[in-house]
Amino acid sequence: MPKRTDLCMNRLSGSHDGNDSERRRLQQTPKSTVINALISAGSAFYARNWTLGTAGSLSAVVSRNPLQFVITQRGAHKGSLTGADFLQLNELGKPCGPYLDPPSETAVHRTMILECGAQVVLHTHSVWSTVLSDLYADAGGLMLEGFEMLGGLSSAKIHPKSEWVPILKNTHDPETLSRLIAQFDSRRQIHAILMQKSGLYAWGSDVAEAVRNVEIFEFLLEVLGRRLHILSQIDLSEKSDKCN
Repeated sequence: MPKRTDLCMNRLSGSHDGNDSERRRLQQTPKSTVINALISAGSAFYARNWTLGTAGSLSAVVSRNPLQFVITQRGAHKGSLTGADFLQLNELGKPCGPYLDPPSETAVHRTMILECGAQVVLHTHSVWSTVLSDLYADAGGLMLEGFEMLGGLSSAKIHPKSEWVPILKNTHDPETLSRLIAQFDSRRQIHAILMQKSGLYAWGSDVAEAVRNVEIFEFLLEVLGRRLHILSQIDLSEKSDKCN
């Protein structure tokens, strides 16, 4: 796997020391506490129509040395999660037990943990993240500019004027994912990615921070989508007026 890029080096806290501190703190948090926080996040996301059906997946690192992380198993309903719906995986993304079925998005979570130093990765599959990830796929991403909400993103020491959200072609191959991440513009700080037709992946140093980032991006994606719809209606109205 390629060496972690500058893009993700300081994504969580703005410094290596801060990242190390967050990792030590999370490792001291009981696994049951982390899972309960993920269960609460899943319930909240489902209530907001971001993880309907069995869509979405939630993961969190429980150990860095050796790497171990928990993730929702394939087909788990995010509105009614229990501790039994979580699997513990190793550094290769393999289950720590037989007959267990990780979600298809496991490689994405593992890549964000390894490449971006993420402690928690949350994947939502809302209407707006699905539509916009397809609409802007050919552009390789979309730019969010001038929104006050951007100031709530993790590591934002000053109010950011814009945020680039890369869009990846839908793949679950680890080597392809790493190569795509390495191609991101390292001068741009990011807090999330979109997967074409598959929604949003956002991360943070703990569950609370990752949830906050998801909320911010889901809000801004809906704003962008509704704005595009309004502008299209205005354009249609103006064309209709010209024809009359």
